[in-house]
Amino acid sequence: MLMCNDQSQMNYTASIISKCLGYREFEMESVPEGNLNYSYKVTKDNKSIFVKLFADRLSFEKRKYRNLRQRYEMEKFVLQTCNNAGLPTPKLLASLDNYAILVQEHISGKSLMACFYNKEEPDSTLFSLGMWIGGFHNLFEIQDQKKQSLYDEYSYIQYLDIHDNTNVVKRFCGLLRGIIFTKKVLSRSDCHFGNFIISNSMLYGIDFEQCLYQPPGIDLAGIFVSFLDITEEKLADDATTEQSISMVDFRHLLDGYKEATGEDYSAIFKPYIATVLLRKYHKTGRKKFLYYLRQLDNYVS
Repeated sequence: MLMCNDQSQMNYTASIISKCLGYREFEMESVPEGNLNYSYKVTKDNKSIFVKLFADRLSFEKRKYRNLRQRYEMEKFVLQTCNNAGLPTPKLLASLDNYAILVQEHISGKSLMACFYNKEEPDSTLFSLGMWIGGFHNLFEIQDQKKQSLYDEYSYIQYLDIHDNTNVVKRFCGLLRGIIFTKKVLSRSDCHFGNFIISNSMLYGIDFEQCLYQPPGIDLAGIFVSFLDITEEKLADDATTEQSISMVDFRHLLDGYKEATGEDYSAIFKPYIATVLLRKYHKTGRKKFLYYLRQLDNYVS
């Protein structure tokens, strides 16, 4: 049974799966996966695989800013490297290069996003998440970068510093000038709870097409900002954001990362969070990110 908003893309993918994998009788259903691909769960003889077709869902105007082939090669490269190193990720079963289709192991489990929505996030989960991110960074690390500040690394921060009269923006822009990094790692780019799954008590990372090289602390800060968004949507029905944030001790995230890498980001966690918030504010113009920035001293000591 084929169910998809874009039936033609699903039919096309089904024909490729049949041709290249020898599948004849199988079920196929779409899986929401964002703008850069069409994703499907394919089931044959009660066994499922996960299939990604890298075909753009964006409008033509936005499409020109995306290099789909590059994204395809990035996810393929990351999965191969993580699989070889034993870092928990879906196994890459096949790469159909002529069609920009990746065939992966289907991980059956619960999204880490759902765990936090339902307040099922023990401290050990955050520690494991920090360990996973640290292990990922260890695999894709570039040393000996030129010493550079966070302020100088991200041009949008300079734009905001010049054009935004908000005192809180100017204050954090000044703070970011003092944070110097000397290496980059392959970052998840938009690191959030939705890119992790818990299956049989094991934490898996998924969805690597948007990875790029950035300072290591950006991924850790992205997790924190992800929780701020969850707090706004789900956890703060009868409480303030500040009270909800106190429910989660993010020291466990940083401790897990330190265990994996030997690097302690606790002293400079706040500036990295500010960097991510300023990026999101610049990209979306949404005032909630400025609100989070104003409250950052209450969230992180």
